Amino acid sequence: MIAPEGNPSDDIREILTRWPWQGEGPRARLFVGADGLERLQVRLEAGLLQFEGVGRPDGGRPGGFDSVWDAARGKGGRVGPDAADAMRQEAELFHQRASAWFLLGAFDRAAADCTRNASAMQWLVENALPEIDPVPLQSIRFAAILLQARAEATGCARRGDTQGALAAIDRALGSMQRLQQERDAVPTEVAMLRALRDAFIPKLPSSQRADLEQRLRDAVRCENFALASILRDELRQISD
Repeated sequence: MIAPEGNPSDDIREILTRWPWQGEGPRARLFVGADGLERLQVRLEAGLLQFEGVGRPDGGRPGGFDSVWDAARGKGGRVGPDAADAMRQEAELFHQRASAWFLLGAFDRAAADCTRNASAMQWLVENALPEIDPVPLQSIRFAAILLQARAEATGCARRGDTQGALAAIDRALGSMQRLQQERDAVPTEVAMLRALRDAFIPKLPSSQRADLEQRLRDAVRCENFALASILRDELRQISD
């Protein structure tokens, strides 16, 4: 028999009841805690995630620093396996929060967390001991570049700035092309960015609906749900 742990005040059922699951995928919200600090929550089907609005997403201060990355830079020297693994796990936290900012529509804050991750992983690749595999670190960089481009492009699209959206995607493609020299295979993120870019390029009116519908099918097949959402909005505008 498993012995219960915690106490009744740990039960989050009341929170979940006030914020019911809609069955349409995760949702995010921002609130100010009793201590006056911003916190970001993501509603999942059977629970929720909570992140600090600023600083390290879990609120931790490893070694008295703002992040493991800051601690490693302060210490100097080459980064060993334990510190590298801690930095990778920390980057995953920042990526989760960036995804939550994206869900909330806070595209600038999502892009900021992605910029942080790309810089942190680049620094780690350059400063890690030779025995540390760079491939997982580069994968985090690719994911950060992709999400940053999606956030910046979507933000521009919401403002009607198509050229700004294209510029954001082109910057990301340029960064990925430089990184591809360090990897043999073309990452799927490149294909996803190209598909996202195509969505912002005007097409002839006579074929616009068919083209958008095909792109929507391709986006859903690639699980690029952010792009699919943008394409659905465009199709609705055509129908109005």
